[in-house]
Amino acid sequence: MEAVLYGDDPKHKQKLFTAVDGVVDQQKIETLIRERKLTSEGLDPRTVYGNQGKEVERAAARRLQPHYIRAFFEKAFVRLGGQIRRRETGRL
Repeated sequence: MEAVLYGDDPKHKQKLFTAVDGVVDQQKIETLIRERKLTSEGLDPRTVYGNQGKEVERAAARRLQPHYIRAFFEKAFVRLGGQIRRRETGRL
């Protein structure tokens, strides 16, 4: 509520940041994970995101490119029994 009412006031803003920082203690979270994980093996979340995150970003970028969209619809159309006929350039 304070963030909404006094969010622009630097004094209140600092108070809220201090309160949030006190609640989210990354070192404490990492200690809890180490203590409570079910296996002796584990992956560092930063490493997982680092590898997987880049692939996810690349896949999202590719998905929006016109030739990927066209390829998807062509395959789906044929798979469902449709017939594709080329018309002018860029039209089927």
